[in-house]
Amino acid sequence: MDSLESLFSLNIDFVTKSGTWFKGKEATANHQKKNHTTIFKTSTWVTDSLEIKFVRADVAIIHIGWGLSGDYHHDGSPNSARHGISTWVIEKENKEWLLLAIQNVNIESPQ
Repeated sequence: MDSLESLFSLNIDFVTKSGTWFKGKEATANHQKKNHTTIFKTSTWVTDSLEIKFVRADVAIIHIGWGLSGDYHHDGSPNSARHGISTWVIEKENKEWLLLAIQNVNIESPQ
């Protein structure tokens, strides 16, 4: 998680699949570290697809299709394998690409 945190802009916004909104690098990093040492500790992430759209030479939107298995709900019960999409907005700052925003969603069957 330290490697991922190094990619966070100071003013990153992170919205979870449940709609919880973390603002700033410290809050986002703390949330990620907590979850990856607990509910995601034994999980496996597989990237299914990746699309990058440059809005400007220094700003891009990335859509990442993913599969996840082996994780747990916050109550400790096992989660079912699932697929989703993560949207990242990145900006080049001082010759480095940093994450400005991340939002995750689960792909669900239409009701």
